[in-house]
Amino acid sequence: MSRLPADGRVDRSRPLRFTFNGHAYQGFAGDTLASALLANGVRVVANSVTYGRARGIFSAGIEEPNALVQVGREPMLRATQVELIDGLDAIGLNGKGRLTSQPDPGRFDKIYAHCEVLVVGGGRSGLTAALDAGRKGDRVMLVDEQAELGGRLLSAGWSDWLSSAVTELESMPGVRLLARATAFGMYEQNLALIAQRREGGGRLWQVRAKRVVLATGAHERPLIFANNDRPGVMLAGAVRTYLNRYGVAPATRAVIFTNNDSTQLLAADLQRAGISVEAIVDVRTGEAIIDSIPSPVDGGGQGGGLHSVLIAPLTGGGPRHQVECDLLCVSGGFNPTLHLFSQAQGRLRYDDGLACFVPEAALPNVEVVGAAAGDLGGRGQGAIMPYWVVPSDGQDWSTHFVDLERDVTVADVRRALGTGMRSVEHVKRFTTIGTGSDQGKTAGINETAIVAMQLGQAVGAVGVTTFRPPYVPVSFALMAGRNRGDLFAPIRTTSIHPWLRAHGAVFENVGQWKRPWYFPRHDEDMETAVLRECRAARENVAVMDVSTLGKIEIQGPDVVEFLNRIYTNAFHTLKSGSCRYGLMCKVDGMVFDDGVVMRPCSTGWRNGCRPSGPIYAFG
Repeated sequence: MSRLPADGRVDRSRPLRFTFNGHAYQGFAGDTLASALLANGVRVVANSVTYGRARGIFSAGIEEPNALVQVGREPMLRATQVELIDGLDAIGLNGKGRLTSQPDPGRFDKIYAHCEVLVVGGGRSGLTAALDAGRKGDRVMLVDEQAELGGRLLSAGWSDWLSSAVTELESMPGVRLLARATAFGMYEQNLALIAQRREGGGRLWQVRAKRVVLATGAHERPLIFANNDRPGVMLAGAVRTYLNRYGVAPATRAVIFTNNDSTQLLAADLQRAGISVEAIVDVRTGEAIIDSIPSPVDGGGQGGGLHSVLIAPLTGGGPRHQVECDLLCVSGGFNPTLHLFSQAQGRLRYDDGLACFVPEAALPNVEVVGAAAGDLGGRGQGAIMPYWVVPSDGQDWSTHFVDLERDVTVADVRRALGTGMRSVEHVKRFTTIGTGSDQGKTAGINETAIVAMQLGQAVGAVGVTTFRPPYVPVSFALMAGRNRGDLFAPIRTTSIHPWLRAHGAVFENVGQWKRPWYFPRHDEDMETAVLRECRAARENVAVMDVSTLGKIEIQGPDVVEFLNRIYTNAFHTLKSGSCRYGLMCKVDGMVFDDGVVMRPCSTGWRNGCRPSGPIYAFG
């Protein structure tokens, strides 16, 4: 077991049992599947999609490229986002989901909402923005993808400010807080689509906001070196999360590899947890890790995890030395999470000082704050030396992994450029970098930097690939909501449907309504029956049920003038309680639609009439 004796935000009084790949384990309420696996010493969670290499948990959030799992009928979930529940049964996936023909028993629905301010992200910046708007009396929605609000504050230790901020927001009547909710799409006029995870299913929120505040934070990116994919290689910020939020020690002996200041607090956290820090390798001091060495295969067939790292000067000359460790904490800087900003047609620019892309200019009614705006001081990045790929002996790039989920290496990028490709969009499609379910959250900017280095161009000149919705994978079940099974195409019938059926009607589907097509007698075909019915209507009387026609309620001070302009005949003379047939013509004068307009009574509810106001049009 790797569970620390104290610390963390899990509830140790509530043990939970679960299985992974058929083996039984125990975790606690508040764990994710990833933290529970690490607490139980599970290092290898899957094999890579192309080369079958052993892979372990790499991150602690939505950017996870390795720990893909299936829970029940739901494939391609991230163990870092699966909340542990009692009896959970999960299996690791080797980069591919497993579809089932069985129906999903989950319950999904949709809801529409409006607000003055939509805040995406529940970290310090997002909470501050929500408090400011809530105190002004605005209707506010705050959405965050985690199970509880706080963002990085949950990984840095519990904060009294966080507790008081959440309490104040919960007390505001105009504020709605949504946890486990990921905004995955931004569209015209501040329409945001949000996927909310709920017990036994999910909910799709379609939110229209007057103003949107993007407090989406930033993703930490790795440094690339030979065999940088071994189990035990993790993002430095993720290690802090497992130590401080979940009370889990991912290993016993650690090495830190960085190019910025964000790892300074990590060393103290590791030592406090009883994990020895064997070395701190900083490219700013002129050295780097050039390779990792695997552990031998044990009696249970487990192997491929981290055993040691090889350290050498950046210049390529001089002595090199090997340091034994079972955990490598890597930080190559941070990428502001600008997917939603880009979807809203925001433009990006490369900031040389921060070594990342940031918003180029503001958008109307869209504000980017905190780390997403390039304010990385809160993440402790400080001074950074832009560094991307560490060369290795023999210049063999086949084990320098850029995209862990897709198994794409630096060699693949060089091969793409060798074919004559120059656009980062073309390289993406040739190599498949960023096309996995993680959408290149830890790989995309590294791809840009590698292309820039190979072409001798500036990183900003190469640019980034287009961010398109969805920001995270979204299930078809969520998009369908309740419109599936018997409700996918519901059968709609009128009140006289039993009479029509008893008289032998043949029905046709008209807008999901069962409308009588014709009434055959004996052995009549359709033409004979229709001719007979037409003759009966001409010579006697016919009845037609038009309750299936569409109905439109029109309101407003100019409703009469609107109808005068839509129909060929006038409606300003239409009296209350009356109806009138009208024709619509195209610009060439040809009739293309008709309808009946009804103007309700203005005398109250007497005689079955409604008060004046709306007008109803039947088409």
